[in-house]
Amino acid sequence: KKTIGVIDKEKDFLQETVDEKTEKIADLQENLANKEKTVAQMKLMISECESAVNQLKETLVNRDREINSLRRQLDAAHKELDEVGRSREIAFKENRRLQDDLATIARENQEISLELEAAVQEKEEMKSRVHKYITEVSRWESLMAAKEKENQDLLDRFQMLHNRAEDWEVKAHQAEGESSSVRLELLSIDTERRHLRERVELLEKEIQEHINAHHAYESQ
Repeated sequence: KKTIGVIDKEKDFLQETVDEKTEKIADLQENLANKEKTVAQMKLMISECESAVNQLKETLVNRDREINSLRRQLDAAHKELDEVGRSREIAFKENRRLQDDLATIARENQEISLELEAAVQEKEEMKSRVHKYITEVSRWESLMAAKEKENQDLLDRFQMLHNRAEDWEVKAHQAEGESSSVRLELLSIDTERRHLRERVELLEKEIQEHINAHHAYESQ
């Protein structure tokens, strides 16, 4: 009977130990699930950053199309200038031909002179328009350079976020392999969870600052 009593006590002690280990393992699994949830959230944030980068690329493509349209307009303006020059040469030839009979076609000569003045004025206006087009193209090129720099900054930030996410995934896998020491693992998980929370808050602040800067740039 004494032996059976001792065995029962040992059985109760072992059962309590098993229950404690089971509870600790459940807590560890819950912490690992929270870490996996955090990693999934970071992947979602990275996906959103990739979407923003794609939108910026589409904006750059639209700007390229607008610049090509402006260049085509410049080419058309040059063609119009050439046509005006040819028209002016034709008018001068006609004027020289009509000088032989000034007495009879003075009125017609006067009208041609007025047309020449209008052509010269139109040429000056075309020069002014071409200058404005060139200025506008230069402004668009500057905007494109700024967009490219902003795109590069976004890519760098995305790479940094991606590297951090990979580091967190590696740490999560390491945490799964270190379950032999439950107490040390719990302390390590708590510390790492605080670090992850601080990093997530920092990343959220950086992303919010970037979004605010992007909205401000779009407003400008």
